[in-house]
Amino acid sequence: MASNIGLSVPFKNFLPVTGTAALPFTLYFLTLSGRIVYHRVKTHQYMGQNIETKNQPKDAAKNKIVRQEDDPLNLAIRAHQNFLDNVPLAFILLITAELNGGSRKVLTYVMSALFAFRLAHVEYGLYGPDNASLGRPVGYFGTNCALAGLSGYTAWLCIEEKEALPILKACHDAGINFYDTANGYSNGTSEIILGKAIKQFHWRRSNLVIATKLWAPVGHEPDSNPLSLSIDDREAGGYINEFGLSRKHIFDSVDASLERLGLEYIDLLQIHRFDPATSPRETMEALHDVVKSGKVRYIGASSMWAHQLLEYQYTARLHGWTEFISMQNLHNATYREEEREMIPCKLPPLTVHILQPVNAEANLLPQALKKFGMGMIPWSPVAMGFLTRPHAQFLDSERGTSMNGTFMGQAWTDTDKKINEEIEEIAKERGVSMAVISIAWSLSKPFMTSPIIGMSKVERVREAVEAVNFVLTEGEVERIDGLYVPKKTIGFQ
Repeated sequence: MASNIGLSVPFKNFLPVTGTAALPFTLYFLTLSGRIVYHRVKTHQYMGQNIETKNQPKDAAKNKIVRQEDDPLNLAIRAHQNFLDNVPLAFILLITAELNGGSRKVLTYVMSALFAFRLAHVEYGLYGPDNASLGRPVGYFGTNCALAGLSGYTAWLCIEEKEALPILKACHDAGINFYDTANGYSNGTSEIILGKAIKQFHWRRSNLVIATKLWAPVGHEPDSNPLSLSIDDREAGGYINEFGLSRKHIFDSVDASLERLGLEYIDLLQIHRFDPATSPRETMEALHDVVKSGKVRYIGASSMWAHQLLEYQYTARLHGWTEFISMQNLHNATYREEEREMIPCKLPPLTVHILQPVNAEANLLPQALKKFGMGMIPWSPVAMGFLTRPHAQFLDSERGTSMNGTFMGQAWTDTDKKINEEIEEIAKERGVSMAVISIAWSLSKPFMTSPIIGMSKVERVREAVEAVNFVLTEGEVERIDGLYVPKKTIGFQ
C-alpha cells in the first residue's frame, strides 16, 4: 500500500477535501497579511505609539488613550504565527488520511472544526479582553502593580521603623501593592522594615509586588557609607566582591536581600546601575540563573544610558536568557532628559535630535523601552519634594537646606522655579495640593507604568492615591511641558 500512495488516485479526484479546506485557510491568511499592509500604509510610524488598537480605554473627556497598548503591527505579525501553528501538521495528517481512504465527510467536519477553532483563537487573542493575549509584554502592566509605589528611599532619609511601619500599613490599606527598596538603602535596613511590615500586618504574599535592587555595597555598620568611597578604598576597607554586578555578588546579594526581607522570592530584581567592570554576558547570565532558581520572578534595570541598556538586553536575547522588563529612571516635570533616548515620546521643546525630522513635532520615536516592551517606573517623580510646595518654601525647609539648593548636585534653575510656580498655579485652580498635580502629570504620560514615590508621612499616601484618579487636561499638561528646557544629564554618572 505504501508503495503506491499518491499514485493510484486519479488526478481529477485528487485530495478534494484537502483542496477545499485549503481555500478558507489561504483567504484568512491573506486577510492577516492585509492587516499588516494596512498598518504600514496608515502611517510611516507604524512601530510608534500613534497607532491606536481596538478596545483601548480612553479618557472620555479628552478622547485620548490613557494607557499604552501593544502595536497592532506586532499583534498582526504574532497572529500570523499563532494562526499557522500546527496548520502544516494538520494538512499533512489530512492528506495522509485522505490518501489512505479516510471518510471525506468526517474529514470535512474535522477540517472545518479546526479552521473555526484557529480563527476564533486568533481573533479572540487580537481583539478579545485584556487577559487574552498573543504575547503582550509583561513590562506594560507588570504583575498588576498599582499606579503608585512606595520607595525604600524614605528609610534612607532616616525614617525610623516606628514611623515607617504606619506609612507602609497606610499604603497597603489604600490598595498600593508595589513596594520598591534596595540592598543599599540604609545598609539593608529598608528591606528589613519592609519585611517586618509584611509579616506584622499579615499581608497576602501573592498580592504583593516586591522590588529590590543590587549593585551598591552594603555597609558593615549601620552608619557606614561605603558607596561614597572610591573603588580602591572599598576594597581596602573589606568590601572586595561586595559591590558591582559580578556573578558572585549577584548571587550573594539575592540571598542577603531574601534573608532581610524574610521572603522566599523577589518579584522584581533590579540592577541599580551599569557596571563597567563586569561583562554584560556575566551579569545577564547570572541574573537569568537566579530567575531559573526560583528566587527571582522578573528582572529590571535602573538609571543608565540607553546604549548600556541595549547592550544588556541584546546580550540576553542573543543567548536566550531572561530580559529586563522594567526601567527605573529619573523623570519628573523638572527633569525629562530620559525622553531623548530611553522613552518613546515627543522630544522636549528646543531639543535637537539627529533622528527627528525638522517638521515632525508630532512624530513619536520607538526608542529603547518601546523596543523591548519595557515598563517605566521612575524614581523621584516629585523631585525629592521640590514639586510639592512653592520653591521658596521648599528651599527654606529642612530638606531643601540639607540639599544645599541643588538636586543631585545640580542647582535649581530659573526654569525649574517657573515649572514649580506653574504647578502651584494649577493646584490652586483645581483645589488640590501641588503633590497631586505633580504625580498626576507623571501619570499623564502614556509611557508611564508606576512612578515610585518616597513618602515620609501618612498624609503623603493620601495625596498619592488621590493623584491616581486625578486627570489633568491637555492644556494643563502643555502648560507644564512647555516650560521645560533641556539640561545636563544627572542621576547615574
